[in-house]
Amino acid sequence: MAGTIPHVMQRSLPLILLLVLATACGPAVGNPGVAASVDGEEIPVTLVQERFLEVRGAPVWDDLVAQQTPEEAEQLVVSTILGQLITAELFEAAALERGLDLPTEAEAEEELDRIIAEQFPSEEAFTEQVLVGQGASMESVIEQVQIGMLIQAVQDDVVAQVEVTEEQVQQLYEQQFGTPSVAHILVATEEEAQDVIDRIEGGEDFADVAMEVSLDTGSAQQGGELGPLQIGAFVAEFEQAALDLEPGVLSEPVQTQFGFHIIRTTAGPTLDEVRDQVVAAAQQQAGQVELEELTSRLRFESDVVVNPRFGTWDGLQQSVVAADPLGALDPVDATATDGLGVPDPLNPSG
Repeated sequence: MAGTIPHVMQRSLPLILLLVLATACGPAVGNPGVAASVDGEEIPVTLVQERFLEVRGAPVWDDLVAQQTPEEAEQLVVSTILGQLITAELFEAAALERGLDLPTEAEAEEELDRIIAEQFPSEEAFTEQVLVGQGASMESVIEQVQIGMLIQAVQDDVVAQVEVTEEQVQQLYEQQFGTPSVAHILVATEEEAQDVIDRIEGGEDFADVAMEVSLDTGSAQQGGELGPLQIGAFVAEFEQAALDLEPGVLSEPVQTQFGFHIIRTTAGPTLDEVRDQVVAAAQQQAGQVELEELTSRLRFESDVVVNPRFGTWDGLQQSVVAADPLGALDPVDATATDGLGVPDPLNPSG
């Protein structure tokens, strides 16, 4: 897939989904037309050149050189491009190893339509910010979406393969749903508190009364809801009164340093009612360990080799770190740098 990954800068688009990776750097690439190789899959210099020229011709380039020298900007762009290409190769290999189908162009186009609809005010805004502002072609953006989908598919597959025990499920259920939800209405005096009780027992809705009279304006906007009763999160008098309540029953006025509270608790759902949700969350938690193991395997078992004129692969930074400015490296003849007779735009003298 080395010829299909676009150049879009890591910080420029919400479309990009890259994990932090670290991997060994093997011996130097011997072919001057190869920018890097990943487990033998070569990334050609021409692809890096193409992506770099697109960025250099876009408004984002002016922003970059306004903050640093052109040489530093070039290093940043080239390092980001090559780092993304390497990362894409690593995850394609991981996906194929797991028997996953690679996302098709049609699937990526559909996903891009969804992203544009959710993250941009209009298609015109997407065109202005991405295609024009970042110098990205529609083809390269679609290819980037494919990579994002591929990485997400690998992550989802890792999580889906995780098996969790009933003990893990029960423990997470207790953490998320084991305590009741609590709501309150805060007023200044005991007389006002008794009036609130009379109104609710007379048929008025708790949430409506809370929004009308509660001095706790934050929770009042939520109908008095405070969320799960987290032990230690409330003052002692309030917490004890809430713990003593039967779900659905109004408390008597409870005085704290803030005033007088009318408290109501609501029992959380049973484990059977939320089992699917809790199991999925438990798998997600356990899956993080599996994802770290996958990352570690990619780090130590993948063979990433970088052409020394581009620098070295720094997986922790997900980029290729140039040892010297690219223009200071001994240039390869402009007619031979890419191995195909294409002049080298990365060599300022070429």
